[in-house]
Amino acid sequence: TLTVTGVTTLKSSATLESTLAVTGASTLTGAVTMGNTLTVGGATTLSSTLAVTGATTLSSTLTVTGATTLNGALTLNSTATITGIVKLTNTTNATKTASGALQVSGGVGIAKAVWIGGLINVAGAATIGGATKINNTFTVGAYASSLGGTLTVTGATTLSSTLDVVGNSTLGGTLFVNGATELNSTLKVNGASTFNETVTVKKDKKTTFNGPVELTTDSTGLKISTV
Repeated sequence: TLTVTGVTTLKSSATLESTLAVTGASTLTGAVTMGNTLTVGGATTLSSTLAVTGATTLSSTLTVTGATTLNGALTLNSTATITGIVKLTNTTNATKTASGALQVSGGVGIAKAVWIGGLINVAGAATIGGATKINNTFTVGAYASSLGGTLTVTGATTLSSTLDVVGNSTLGGTLFVNGATELNSTLKVNGASTFNETVTVKKDKKTTFNGPVELTTDSTGLKISTV
């Protein structure tokens, strides 16, 4: 054992084959090579670069107060808590779940707002518990879409394909239909209705009016209204 209690200067190489115990401050101005384990029981201050070429195990807290650069892969086997802002500067785009600058194998919980500047692709079912506002075009492809609650549309809506409604539907405003429309079940109209084109009732179907109606025609066509 070599025990140093005061200031010591070594101007040449020193080889220690046993324990070196230092109880005071130590300053090393040259290169230091350690071929075995370095155990530090107290606080350690490094004023310059720490280069580690092999595996390193930290059994307690690592506190870094300045900028840190990692040139290799970083693997965390436990929870990581970050109190500051996290920025990913990689610009790799995502084309599937296993691509992109940020890849997550499990679920993601986000407590606040999310802003996405590109496309949103959802491979599975999507459940939206609150109000949804769409300021631009909303396109539904070849797959079936189900709405379990109310769908409120305040602007113009274009349906380029079939609209299947299984339950009751309420229209609070005007419904404009520019093409042929086939109704296989009951159509109930509580107020005045205007038909600008021909209305055809097939011979095996019937039209029932629960109250008096008035049929009038003008330059726009036939009008049916209650009286």
